[in-house]
Amino acid sequence: MSYYATHRRNILNSVGISQNSIEPGDILEFRYKGKSKNSLEIVLCLNALKKDREKKLHALKLENISLSQFKQILTKIGNPKLMIDNRKNRKVIKVVIEGNTEGERQMFYKNVAKRFSKFNAYRTYIGKNITAVKLIEYDFGVKQLGLKNEDLLQDTDT
Repeated sequence: MSYYATHRRNILNSVGISQNSIEPGDILEFRYKGKSKNSLEIVLCLNALKKDREKKLHALKLENISLSQFKQILTKIGNPKLMIDNRKNRKVIKVVIEGNTEGERQMFYKNVAKRFSKFNAYRTYIGKNITAVKLIEYDFGVKQLGLKNEDLLQDTDT
């Protein structure tokens, strides 16, 4: 079952960014040229494309995840931590995903992403096939996610 329309409703705003501006925890929308067709993807980014030697983007495809499953994933990441990030003169709330080294990313995949493989959501995208990247301002306060609580936001001013 596709949850594309469900996640699409939770998009408050979007702004175009370059591939080099992608950071872990961003929710992105982009066009992807796959083997059989071009598709519009909405994903939760797990790595920074610019730091990956092979220029691959590891992400969770939100189309395959319901809102309740998305909340479970955010909880497994670690008591969902959200952070306000200033990008392109806009404030965007993003998910805090720790792990900048290869070992930490492998640990994240093993402990978090792999547990949700039954939803067929984990994807690896090749950087050269990604176009029209938009950073999404996602509404985490919807009733099903229930992440409106201000204490979920980490203080980033320090």
